[in-house]
Amino acid sequence: MILNIKLQTKLKQYGAAVCVGSVLIGMSFTWSSPVIAQLEHGNGSFNITTEEASWIGSCMAFGAAVSAVPLGYLADRFGRKKCTLVLTIPVVLFTALAYIGSNVYYIYIGRVFSGLGTGGMSAIAPRYMSEIADVKVRASLNSLFQALIYCGSLYNAVLGKYLDYRTFTIVSNGVGLVLVMGFLFFPESPTFLMMKNDTAGAEKALRFFRHNQDNVKQELDEILRNTETRKKTKTSFWVVCKSKAATRSLVATLGIIIFQVLSGVDVLLYYAVSIFEMTGSNFDPFTCSIILSSTQILSTLLAVNIIERFNRKTFLYISTVGVCMSLILLGIFFQLKQLGFDSSVLNIVPMVSTILFFVFYLIGLGPIPWLMPGELYPVEIKGPASGLTITVCWAMVFAVTKTFLLTVEAYPPQYTFYFYSFFMILCLVFTRYFMPETKGKTLQEIQDELSR
Repeated sequence: MILNIKLQTKLKQYGAAVCVGSVLIGMSFTWSSPVIAQLEHGNGSFNITTEEASWIGSCMAFGAAVSAVPLGYLADRFGRKKCTLVLTIPVVLFTALAYIGSNVYYIYIGRVFSGLGTGGMSAIAPRYMSEIADVKVRASLNSLFQALIYCGSLYNAVLGKYLDYRTFTIVSNGVGLVLVMGFLFFPESPTFLMMKNDTAGAEKALRFFRHNQDNVKQELDEILRNTETRKKTKTSFWVVCKSKAATRSLVATLGIIIFQVLSGVDVLLYYAVSIFEMTGSNFDPFTCSIILSSTQILSTLLAVNIIERFNRKTFLYISTVGVCMSLILLGIFFQLKQLGFDSSVLNIVPMVSTILFFVFYLIGLGPIPWLMPGELYPVEIKGPASGLTITVCWAMVFAVTKTFLLTVEAYPPQYTFYFYSFFMILCLVFTRYFMPETKGKTLQEIQDELSR
């Protein structure tokens, strides 16, 4: 009986990860991959240039960067749940614009709306999950969130192979929006409810997610202490940032997020089909994209089961080295192609290298950076600091995705992938000296350590 209750409460936490926007975020990330390929090959109502393709790939990141900071404040004022549900409206607008659009400008505007919606969700979801998660499943819950994002990617990869981009957009976003509506059946964050002095509501929400009812009171007391501390020490964001704990948390979180983006992961997500077309191999680019998306899900499910077995930093080291070697391997492939080497063995290198990239990425560099805002930021600045983190992330994504297609058109592709691998070497150094270990520690214990 106790085992069944424990399983049920864990499943409730996992169910929240499904409905908080994860799948829809993954669909939004990878919408451009099959659509750009279709429009470049004249399979739509209009054709696009490389410049236009780069804007389609990057406009979503621009919208996400714009919405991140305001959503940090709005989520504290109106609640994580209400804000997430309202953010479905921009996604609906994107779907309508993509469907009726007769030129590329409809797509640009629609992608900005898509970024406003799903970018806002990506700002709120990690906070919500960190506030409902039992400390023992915090990392695995975050990894599951990542896996669900890639489920959205796989769904898009399959649909994009067989449907024209207008039908594809309707079917893809429709399913994602339905899943978000499931969030109606989950409670608001207990932390937000405590901030609004709704102790009874906070207790009810926490009991919804816990199997050990005896520990609920203890958790509520900790949430209350953190909330009261936040109210008593309420001051300017920049004043709080002068504290040692806040400074160290900002440096660690922003730094690892920047290195995550500089791995080139968003390039492989947004332009998967285009990259496989660049390789000139005999494999169908759309099929390669489907295989890659399947690998992403399997790798993330592996991470869910092993990420709590070792320290966070250990996984970051392994992940970063693996990602670096995978990027170098892909760069060597393009280098050999440029030199005239061609064989059936060489043609499988892009598929193998990108699969290895995501296997290593998803055991560390993928999930762990997004644990940091919830684990490291002091409660006084968690809202605006999380918003800042998302803004920096999306600004970097915009820069990387906007420049990728233009860069590989101007220079041989291998130099771009070598460039990304260089940043992974720097990431190893950064992890060694600036990343604190957080595994198995309560949020208060982490803050105490950062303050030393």
